[in-house]
Amino acid sequence: MKKYNISFIIILLIFITNSIYAEWVKCNETESFYVLSLLTNQNTLYCGTLNGIYISTNTGLSWIHSGLYNGYIRSIKFNNSYVFAATYVTGVFRSSDNGMNWSLTGLEQSPNALTVSGDDIYAGTDLTIWKSTDNGDNWVQTAINNKRVNSLAVNRPYVFASFEDTPGVYLTSNGGVNWIQALNNNYEYITLHTDSNNIYAGSYMHGIYYSSNNGSNWVDIGLPGLHIVTIITGGNYIFAASGYMFKSSDCGVHWETCNEGFPISEFSVHAFCISDNFLIAGTSQGIWRRPLSELIGIKIISSEVPVKFELYQNYPNPFNPTTKIKFDIPSEVRSRNFEVRLVIYDLLGKEVTSLVNGELKPGTYEVEWNASDFPNGVYFYRLTGEGFSESKKLIFIK
Repeated sequence: MKKYNISFIIILLIFITNSIYAEWVKCNETESFYVLSLLTNQNTLYCGTLNGIYISTNTGLSWIHSGLYNGYIRSIKFNNSYVFAATYVTGVFRSSDNGMNWSLTGLEQSPNALTVSGDDIYAGTDLTIWKSTDNGDNWVQTAINNKRVNSLAVNRPYVFASFEDTPGVYLTSNGGVNWIQALNNNYEYITLHTDSNNIYAGSYMHGIYYSSNNGSNWVDIGLPGLHIVTIITGGNYIFAASGYMFKSSDCGVHWETCNEGFPISEFSVHAFCISDNFLIAGTSQGIWRRPLSELIGIKIISSEVPVKFELYQNYPNPFNPTTKIKFDIPSEVRSRNFEVRLVIYDLLGKEVTSLVNGELKPGTYEVEWNASDFPNGVYFYRLTGEGFSESKKLIFIK
């Protein structure tokens, strides 16, 4: 009888553990936070609120106030060992000791957005965009006049900007001397996000537009009729928030909600960041977090730490239309930061999709591939990471 009770308890614990990590969890001590911005840097999470900046060094489990109590922290950025904060009431502040002490920079206007390009810092205000090349001591105005900045983003050497009541997305390639309209349509864009050469523009009531060549060409990638407040990318996924939270693994061809455990009827998401393999969501009533691996369909299936990299044969194989791939990440990489990639290739060696693309902790993982949008035939999948590379064959039969 005791044997069966122990078995039942083990199964129950596994079920409870999986349930906890299968939905959003609210971070303690954050109920009073009205979050406007988030930043993660060197294992420190910064949260900008209506009441200044809070700091966590354990991915949101506990928080302390940074000492900057100036309200309306619209944006937080890191550059050259400084943390910069855009306070809408006062101006741009900076800290040289990871947020413990703050001083006002030379810009005392009301900034709405910050971005960093190399050694340059840009601050968007109610009327223009300012630039500093000396960590905020001095600022010069760029060639923008009488435009209230909604968002700023950087793919060096390009700086992108969107404005209130002004259609399209603008860019400069010469440090703000000249600006051109990169996305020319009749929509206002609330938020911008860059990732490599990709830029994502979230609009007011017209979904998301995307460019893979720094703004030369743009594609509508869905979520029409929604007011997109924030966008972030991670693990080959796009995450977007507009009341509901959405995710896409195929650059907007398909979208699905990812709101499990999140009371979306009560408040909305204002900011995203990724910290220590968690997706962090800042809302009008606190901070929530969820394992990124769970959101992108990568499941940890064993708590035992492997001793070596290993890629297993997919199952079932042949398959139609889904199959599962298991792989091991060993213990010797526990303290290192590097990317693990699991990629599907066709017979010609062309990459057709990426299933995993990001940092993973040691463990045994399983990921599912749904090939319903691909032709049947022979494919290969390859796992790479920290000097390891191995490929195996899989067969899709419709």
